[in-house]
Amino acid sequence: MCVTMPGQIVAVDAQGAMVDLEGRRRRASTVLVPDIAVGEWVLVAMGTIIERLPAELAGEMRRLVQEASGPTERDPSARAGPRGPEA
Repeated sequence: MCVTMPGQIVAVDAQGAMVDLEGRRRRASTVLVPDIAVGEWVLVAMGTIIERLPAELAGEMRRLVQEASGPTERDPSARAGPRGPEA
């Protein structure tokens, strides 16, 4: 199964778009959404932008996926054991 996070368009050129996905920039084809613009939120699957997203929905999707993933290394509590940092 492929899971994707919403990404934000940071550049568009004749070959496609550059999408920022959680701090990682990836090239994506615009063949399915040719009128995409810098600043828009999108879903990318297999290197192709498949859908344009409203900013509010993109933010909610990002929040839900991050919650489901649990703490990350950027989260100070991720280093704490089940009983806290002293455990």
